[in-house]
Amino acid sequence: MTKVAIPLFGSRVSPRFDCAPDILIVTVEGGKVVDKNKFTPLRLAPAVQLINQLIQREVQVVICGAIDCFSSRFLTQSGVRVIPWVTGEADEALKLFTEGKLEPGIILSPGGRKRWRYWGARGPGRRF
Repeated sequence: MTKVAIPLFGSRVSPRFDCAPDILIVTVEGGKVVDKNKFTPLRLAPAVQLINQLIQREVQVVICGAIDCFSSRFLTQSGVRVIPWVTGEADEALKLFTEGKLEPGIILSPGGRKRWRYWGARGPGRRF
């Protein structure tokens, strides 16, 4: 059983981890979604509080758009896997995650999937 957090902006993956109006927490078991809950983090709270809320909810994976180095390191050091620079619909990202196909830097668009190469803290780089 794996708990996945996706910061949301409407139905899409939020462009920034620390500015998401809502967070979707999904429980995945055997490649299938067994539970979905949404919560609203405290407004204007430091990223540390959001991270602590995710850790308290026993989140093991965070799928997000942009994320600052501090938050990424804090999550990783807390045992949370971070899949950054994901752009597009949260449901599509979740589907790819359950299939084991979600990669950092993927752009999910109606015209098809496009991948960007991930260059660490510098963000997405050249297409390939």
